[in-house]
Amino acid sequence: MDIPFDVSFHFDHNLRDVPNAPAQMQQAVEWLQSQLKDNTNNTRKQIELLGLIGVYARMLHDFPTAQQALISAIELSESIGSDRYKTINLIRLAHLY
Repeated sequence: MDIPFDVSFHFDHNLRDVPNAPAQMQQAVEWLQSQLKDNTNNTRKQIELLGLIGVYARMLHDFPTAQQALISAIELSESIGSDRYKTINLIRLAHLY
């Protein structure tokens, strides 16, 4: 997916991922959230968008947004019977704790 913002990151001395451009990563989260409102997205696309929102929101320390997005991604994954997407987003959710 081509995101029109800088979502690059690096690892700090504690091996935590840190955005290189936090303001742009925040814009990316908002942009991804707006993409969710597009009714032409199929369920798999919605899961992918929610997963990215969760990852970037976690890096920005917006834990409530990250948790909500990842739980939604997991629920959608279960609704379509995708163990792959469910596992990916469960691992992402585990990084919140």
